[in-house]
Amino acid sequence: MNFGEIMLSKLKAKYTLTQNDLKENALLKKSGMKFALKSWEVQGLGHFFIMDMSGMMGLMKMETVILAAETKKVPLFNLDYVKAMGNETLMAEYYNVAEDTVPEPYAAAFDEIRSADASLEDYASGSHWYDPYLLPFTYRKKGKKQAAHFMDVAGKEIDLFLKLIDEAETCDPAQRKESTRFFAQSLLDQGGPAVDQFTKLFGRDTAEKVVREYMYGV
Repeated sequence: MNFGEIMLSKLKAKYTLTQNDLKENALLKKSGMKFALKSWEVQGLGHFFIMDMSGMMGLMKMETVILAAETKKVPLFNLDYVKAMGNETLMAEYYNVAEDTVPEPYAAAFDEIRSADASLEDYASGSHWYDPYLLPFTYRKKGKKQAAHFMDVAGKEIDLFLKLIDEAETCDPAQRKESTRFFAQSLLDQGGPAVDQFTKLFGRDTAEKVVREYMYGV
């Protein structure tokens, strides 16, 4: 079971999910890299996305998991796991795109997960336009032979985020979707490491469809 399947099973226990038909874009290949894409509409909540990437003859693997809630006042959830040449990175990122406040008990609990791994090296991704949207308890760590530990950490992040969703206030779905759409479009227009690489491989049109429709459901 991978990170996306963990979250998918937990969502299915709480909500009704309808998987989207991505047709020919469900599997994209280029320059020795393979991207397997899946997305679902989560009834009464929002949009869920999983992408598995492999390259370098299996020496590099990446998984991206995104939950974009439309009915609750919670941040965008983006989880990335990367393994390359024996190095592993886990990022559980929370983007506050609608100026919501995460209740202090939850912010402290997320920060506790991050602080518990103070002995692991922080992953430094450089400065980007979206940094102001990132909440301070975002988890970004790297190391070697951390797969089992990172799976445990991801499970804690997912469980806590789903609990936050359960207790969060409701919001206007149309307004929330517009905030998410603005973020997704900014990601395309202003760039990011993964999006830039994807655009270079498959072109702007495919990148727009993947980022807007598949990743964020907008």
